[in-house]
Amino acid sequence: MSNDILTTVPNPPDALSDDGRRLWYETGLSLVKNGSLTPDSLETLKDLCYWEDQRLSSLKNLRDLQRDSAPGSGRESRAIILKNLKAIRKEITNLRKQLGLPVEHAGEISDAPPISEEAYQSLPRPLLACCNLLTDPVAKDFFLLSVLPVAAATMHPVLVELADGFCTASVRSYMVDESGKADRILQRIKAFCDASRTKNVEGIPHFIPLSSKSWSHTDRMSVPGLVYHVDEKEHAGWQDRLKKNSDAVKNWLEEAFMTYPLAGEEINAADSSVFTGDMESLIGFSAASGTETGITTNCLVYIGEHNSGWQSHRPDASSRAFNKQFNSFLDLLAGIGKVVRERSKPLIVELTGNQWEMIDDTFAEKLEIIEELALPEGLKNANRKAAVHSLKLSLICSVLRRFDEYPEELGEQEWITADDDDVIAALWIADTCLKHLTQAYEQVPLQAGKDARGERYTTYFNLLPPRFETPEAVELAGRMDIAARTAKRYLSTLVSDGKLVRVRRGRYRKVE
Repeated sequence: MSNDILTTVPNPPDALSDDGRRLWYETGLSLVKNGSLTPDSLETLKDLCYWEDQRLSSLKNLRDLQRDSAPGSGRESRAIILKNLKAIRKEITNLRKQLGLPVEHAGEISDAPPISEEAYQSLPRPLLACCNLLTDPVAKDFFLLSVLPVAAATMHPVLVELADGFCTASVRSYMVDESGKADRILQRIKAFCDASRTKNVEGIPHFIPLSSKSWSHTDRMSVPGLVYHVDEKEHAGWQDRLKKNSDAVKNWLEEAFMTYPLAGEEINAADSSVFTGDMESLIGFSAASGTETGITTNCLVYIGEHNSGWQSHRPDASSRAFNKQFNSFLDLLAGIGKVVRERSKPLIVELTGNQWEMIDDTFAEKLEIIEELALPEGLKNANRKAAVHSLKLSLICSVLRRFDEYPEELGEQEWITADDDDVIAALWIADTCLKHLTQAYEQVPLQAGKDARGERYTTYFNLLPPRFETPEAVELAGRMDIAARTAKRYLSTLVSDGKLVRVRRGRYRKVE
């Protein structure tokens, strides 16, 4: 087909809705201005408008169902529509990329927003005071996810109780960032920790490169706490070592989620860790460590920026104020470490009934979305881990808040109750990181499934609307370069497999 540049937008296809026609003219004019409207791109635009109409139709069906569904039948139908909607949005994303248009996010669980300002305002004062001095929202998120493992490493023995027993504060985070900003922040935190220990400040955690870890045994050093880290300079060399010791690495990642039936002295101090790297490094790390579906589910994952531009090294009043405040924060962590290490029994952080309801409701809803959208199975495990992360983060915030306000209680009380603000902050952070992890799953090419008929067959089924007639199915097949005869064979196979019901001649309905 000719790629001659078109200077005007032709009339839209007759079958388009008013919304589809509006998109046709708006997008077509944009392509004309960019000098990129050609016969080829016009065909792509036709497909984009078609799928946009399908998306709006699916949304209407979903709204109608939510308003009028009969008892007992709504959940199944809603799941079918949501899966169809997800497949349609994937087509729209691909077409927009082909046309060089911005990709519009669907507003689903996989959106990856920054951590909410409500989360920050709910943090304990010492941590909030540091975060408030960082004006860049992404840098502030990177700092928070870098410093939480540092705080966790000082808090042993402090435990939080869940149904399976007691777990420690140990936290692992992985910041996906191609701008270098996350690594720069991590190195800054590490330098301050090293400097504090040089000044004989007791209780400051040790940063240990993951490349130096011995996988022949569990590292237990006579130091206040360990924070394993991986920065952008290390990724090339250590993945081979991880692959050779994948079972040990997987056990180490899971160790942070170990539970103990009793809050006794036998509880080991699980180390914390903080990693930085690009998406390729995250995938490589996950594959090397044997975690399911190729993406690690044991970390608080955060996807940062591709390119943040020049980052000045010039000191100013804000950077000096931050340095001073962070030094004070490290002194507070050292004080916490000293108090809790001198305890004869572990300190227990408890949650109220209402706080447990907040956690249960949040992640029960996320599980329902994961199941209804047929997202990767690994996300179910990630959702469970996110709920446990919310407990760990509640523990960390509670200890920081209590030591700041009533330091003597950490040494005297057998247990303390989390403040509502601590749980709110923890939920925001864990929930946001779950959304980022979901986006990471979507950026990774899925491995071929067990369906021997192939990806095209599965995609065709997903794009079929909940109810349709044979001409619609044949039209859809044509847009996918599937022959009409093949499409009709697919329909017969889908009926045989129990995925479609033939309501009457030429009319079909999807089933779950």
